Amino acid sequence: MKKFYIIAGVILLVVLAGVIVLKQVDKNYGVIWSSPRVSHEKLATNNTSFRFVIKPQLAKEHFVKLLGEDSSVPAWSFGMVLPYETAMLAGSDADRNVADVMFFCNDKRLGPKIVEALNNGNAVSGIRGLDFSKDGFVIPERGVITLEGSAPLDSTTMNRAWDHWGYASRVSPLQIEGEHFAELVIDNRRGDAYVLLGSLAKVFLDPREFALVEPALKGMIGIAILRGHADFVGDDLIQIKFGVRCVTDSKEMSPQLLKLVVDAGTSKLATNLSENYRIVLNGSTRIDGDVLYGDYKLSKVSSYMASRLLKFM
Repeated sequence: MKKFYIIAGVILLVVLAGVIVLKQVDKNYGVIWSSPRVSHEKLATNNTSFRFVIKPQLAKEHFVKLLGEDSSVPAWSFGMVLPYETAMLAGSDADRNVADVMFFCNDKRLGPKIVEALNNGNAVSGIRGLDFSKDGFVIPERGVITLEGSAPLDSTTMNRAWDHWGYASRVSPLQIEGEHFAELVIDNRRGDAYVLLGSLAKVFLDPREFALVEPALKGMIGIAILRGHADFVGDDLIQIKFGVRCVTDSKEMSPQLLKLVVDAGTSKLATNLSENYRIVLNGSTRIDGDVLYGDYKLSKVSSYMASRLLKFM
């Protein structure tokens, strides 16, 4: 009986030692257990007027097919390591006179190694104008990777917003609709997105570049909400849909004018994609009341996307 307890004790010690080792490995590399799902909304605030969200797990089967059977990356690994969600959140805070920008990732595994690679590779070194946190990318909790940045609000843009919107009462922030591979929401009902994008354009662009985009920024005064999403609808086909709600009777923008601008822009974009990347863009826009809707499809995208994916492998 004594021998049994000794053996049981040894086994228990071995198991405990194994658990401790596994927990330490997981702490250092985040590879043993999967992280909990955490939404970007946990970090959004009432000032957040810009949300761009990507959910890589929704396209893992397409990524496997894009890389092909000869890829050195095993197919099963995509489901194991692709993040649940990545996002860029931004908003303007008039009380602090800053534009806040946050990059967010809800990793499934390998969080510590992702942070190490991003910080060692100076992932945001090419983004000018933003003052990033000195700690760079950090892990405030398991499964959450963040990078915070800020820029001063532009006084001219602020004054224009005040002249147009005045002291607009607060509204509930708009959120993404849900299960799309990529989704964009821009909320300009109170002029927040106008102030945000105008201020960021001032710090990102040189004066000549800013002069080129300034008419488009002024047109934003007539836009209340922009929603768009993109999804894989085939191995070589991506569907893009959007809706832009204009302000009723706005002098700066109307659905009819916006349609002319979007149609001309997508026509030029289609030519560029075809000539330089052999990607085909087809689609159209339609007007329904104050809203301009767009429905487009990108085809023959597999070769280009595969080449871009391989650069990250």
